[in-house]
Amino acid sequence: MSELLDIVDKNDIVIGQAERDAAHAQGLRIRLVYVWFYTPRGEVILQRRGAGKASYPNRLVSTVSGHVVAGDSYLEAAVRETEEETGVQVDPQALRLFAKVFRRYEQPGYITDGFRSIFLYEFRSDIDSLTVEAEEGAGFELWECDTLLESLAQHPDNFAPFLQEPINQKLIASIAQGSQE
Repeated sequence: MSELLDIVDKNDIVIGQAERDAAHAQGLRIRLVYVWFYTPRGEVILQRRGAGKASYPNRLVSTVSGHVVAGDSYLEAAVRETEEETGVQVDPQALRLFAKVFRRYEQPGYITDGFRSIFLYEFRSDIDSLTVEAEEGAGFELWECDTLLESLAQHPDNFAPFLQEPINQKLIASIAQGSQE
C-alpha cells in the first residue's frame, strides 16, 4: 500500500483521499512540495533522482521534492521531506515560501497533476553532510546559478521538467542576485 494523499479541487480544497500510486495512475490532483537549498555564496544544491524512480529517474531536481500526505500542510510536508531526503532537521521558520504553482506532467502510466509549493532554505553546512535517502536519490550536486541556467537551456534532458518552468528560472535568478524574492 502506498501513502495516502489528499485529493484537491481547482482551488486546492481537499475533496477526498487516494493512495499515491492510484493518484498518479488516474491523474488526480494532489499537493507537492519542493525545497531549494542555496548557499550563502548564492549557489544551488540539486538532488539527482535515483534510477528506480517512477518519474524522471536519474534526472536532477530541487534539493527536496515530495508529496504532501493526507492531513499535512505544505509546510509540514516540506519539513518531513527535507529530513527524509537530506537528513537535515529544519526549523519550519527557516523555510520560506517562494511560490505556489499548479502544473500537470504526463508520462506513460504516470501523471503528476498538482499544486506545488516551492520553499527556499539557506544551507550553511557542507554538501557532504547531506544524507542521500536510500533507493530514492543518487546524490547531491552544487551548482553556480549562471551555470545551472545555461545547462537547463542546453541540456534539458538532464533535469526533471519542472525545473524548466519560468518560476524556477526566476527562483534561480533571485538566488544569483541575492534577493530570494
